[in-house]
Amino acid sequence: MRRSGEWGLTTAALSIRLDDPAFTVGLDRFAADFADAEQAVAALRSRRGPA
Repeated sequence: MRRSGEWGLTTAALSIRLDDPAFTVGLDRFAADFADAEQAVAALRSRRGPA
């Protein structure tokens, strides 16, 4: 999860901040791609109208 600009791995018992720039850049790209995909799906659904 990303909180306050930092990535971390979180479970019910543990939270670890991620410091590896190569890994966090990959997570940033994945999150941006996922957000773009969600917007594309929402746009397609809005064009189709009510189900």
